[in-house]
Amino acid sequence: MTERERQHKQVLREFDNRRLENAKTHKLRQQEIYKLLPEIEQIDNQLNLDGVSLIRNMFNQLDNREQYQQQTNNLILQKKALLVENGYSRNYLEPIYNCKPCKDSGFIDNQRCNCFKQSLINLAYKQSNLDNLLATENFTSFDFSLYSPEVIPEIGKSPRQQIKYIHDNAVLFIEDFKHTYNNMIFLGKTGLGKTFLCNCIAKELLDKGHTVLYLSSSQLFKLLEQARFDKENLTSNSRNILQAIYDSELLIIDDLGVEAMTTFVPTDLFNIINTRHLNHLPTIISTNIDINDWAKLYSERIASRFIGNYVLYRFIGMDIRLYKKYGTNI
Repeated sequence: MTERERQHKQVLREFDNRRLENAKTHKLRQQEIYKLLPEIEQIDNQLNLDGVSLIRNMFNQLDNREQYQQQTNNLILQKKALLVENGYSRNYLEPIYNCKPCKDSGFIDNQRCNCFKQSLINLAYKQSNLDNLLATENFTSFDFSLYSPEVIPEIGKSPRQQIKYIHDNAVLFIEDFKHTYNNMIFLGKTGLGKTFLCNCIAKELLDKGHTVLYLSSSQLFKLLEQARFDKENLTSNSRNILQAIYDSELLIIDDLGVEAMTTFVPTDLFNIINTRHLNHLPTIISTNIDINDWAKLYSERIASRFIGNYVLYRFIGMDIRLYKKYGTNI
């Protein structure tokens, strides 16, 4: 079962529980009113009898729908008037729905209702590990002015020109996501916006209904270590994340290189990037490890996969966190 299928199944369960809870509340309201206003119970009983009578007459080819409708309307008006007279809302005994268009089924004419789509998005946000960050770290708050416009002679570009180039390619990555398989590596020193741009991409894709999993490299390899040595104590959420590493539509590994290095890290990393590559599932990796050190730190075959299957985007300039704090690049 893929991450998308698991999320779909979980949302279906949530809608089932929602309907059950609302039906329970409706039943309690009905019992309350019947006890206080027995005449309303009589009206409901009469409405049920009239409905049965209408069906029987239709089977006998007697069409009295107009008379039935008029009588039903009169009874409903009496019922609502009694409720209002006794301090209740006129709709107090109506069925309770969080979403009236689909009546909490999640579907309208076999198509997903907007409420169901939004529930999937909300769940994807929660399971992406980015739920809180994306409210502030997104394309609407992306600020090019934080990057210096001064050209770096040995590169021939300014940090601002370079970040605009990377930004535009990130937008293309999102636009082509459904139809084109691409992987990206964001390479650069700390504080240049690599993680921020990862979060921008994640938010856009989550809002479009795609499954995204974000993990720092420390989180990733710690989880894999637990799965290897302490599997029986894994929580259900951890098990879901482990599966999502391999089947989420986008995996983001942030800060590759800061993890505690063990003999298992190169093998685990290769299995992840290779499995996802074989299944054409995109991966974005951010790192400050220079390309010349990939083979030395991990392995030749990992360096080969990175060079052959990923597009490298190099972030340049000075630490923008310092710029935000002190108002200057130092």
